[in-house]
Amino acid sequence: MSKRKKMSSFRKGLLIYIGIFVLIAVIALSVLYGFLHAYEQSRPDTAVLNYISVLEQNGLTEEGEKALAELDENLQSREESMELLSAKMQALTCRKDSKRSSQGELFYNLYSDDQCIGYVGLKNSDKTAFGFTFYEVAEEEFDFSAFTNSVTRTIPADYQLFVNGQRLDESYITDEEVKYETLSGFYEHYDNIPTLVSYESGKFIGDAQVTIKDADGSEVAEENLNEAYYLNNCHEDTASRISDFADDFIDRYVFFCANTNKNEYANYDYLLGLVKPDSPLQDRMYNAFWAFGYTTVYSCDIVSRNINLISDLGDYYLVDYSYTTETVSNGGSALEDSNVRFLISDNDGTLLAEAIYNY
Repeated sequence: MSKRKKMSSFRKGLLIYIGIFVLIAVIALSVLYGFLHAYEQSRPDTAVLNYISVLEQNGLTEEGEKALAELDENLQSREESMELLSAKMQALTCRKDSKRSSQGELFYNLYSDDQCIGYVGLKNSDKTAFGFTFYEVAEEEFDFSAFTNSVTRTIPADYQLFVNGQRLDESYITDEEVKYETLSGFYEHYDNIPTLVSYESGKFIGDAQVTIKDADGSEVAEENLNEAYYLNNCHEDTASRISDFADDFIDRYVFFCANTNKNEYANYDYLLGLVKPDSPLQDRMYNAFWAFGYTTVYSCDIVSRNINLISDLGDYYLVDYSYTTETVSNGGSALEDSNVRFLISDNDGTLLAEAIYNY
């Protein structure tokens, strides 16, 4: 067996120097890593990103639980709401609020899908390393209202409102006496004129699926949710009868107002043949009667006319009427457009006008 050759002093020294160099290099790299890590951790952006990472891992925060408690579980189950809200807590981003930040405290707004959901405030902590001071969260606030939705609609009392497939019952009504703008001139004298009903749903997350059905249970398109559609409900045969009466009434009404024959007494009696006694319209015509004796209109002819709407209001019929007259007076000939709405009642088969206003 051959004898093992002893290592020379040179080689031993070289290995020792290499070992020392490697050790120094490892220590230097460790110190450098610690320095860089401390620097990175001391940056406020890093503190916010760490905070966001915890939020994404832990899911709903206490504020999120509070938001869930405010949601309407009749329109959206708690499980579905929690799933949707948890999804919103993923992939959060932050932006420094420079206007709000100061030397003593930094503020960052938190965003989900570019919607601000709250903010965090940072301040210097007692923790330091390599001369760097770390930041810690000093305050936080969340507002999840950007994710929530609700539905408000004003519809006739016999219509039905559905949100996310659920019908809103009477508990969702906020106002049962919303006046029609179209009927605004009649509420002063009548308490049995139809009104609208306002609904407001509870809160839920995401887009709303809204369905409205009329009194017959037929779905109403969104573009038809207006007063003209609601009030256009008169049966064709009844509308024809009302239309004939309306033309006759407007003829007498214009003749009375123009007073071209300077016989206001006869014109007044002629108009009263189509007016219900002791009605607001009779009072109005009587008050106007005295002024028409001083008119200087020589002729007044209806040159065009149109019935815009006939509506069955239950106790009354509404007529929305437009007409154009050509008048001749001291100032010459002139065309004038007029728009009136008037109420008609059926008095044991006899139609009579009760109230009128111009618009």
